[in-house]
Amino acid sequence: MEGDGEVIISPVQNCSHCESGECHESKDSIICYCDKELVLATDGVSCINASEASLQPPQPSLSHLALGLSVGTSALIAALLLVVSGVMIST
Repeated sequence: MEGDGEVIISPVQNCSHCESGECHESKDSIICYCDKELVLATDGVSCINASEASLQPPQPSLSHLALGLSVGTSALIAALLLVVSGVMIST
């Protein structure tokens, strides 16, 4: 309250991770700013030219890659277990 002589001091955000060095805090995270004619890239840190943003192909999600690798690994392990158990039964 101003009348009581109290001052509210907000901590200054460290925006060194942002390409522009400027950011603001939202409810959930810190959002980087970009200069004019630039837009924030999908990494949330880099700034790219707005015309280049529409030309870039969409990047595949890392979760799809992880899912594919885990399913492939599980199938390989299951196949190896079947082969080993088949060899053990036949001997």
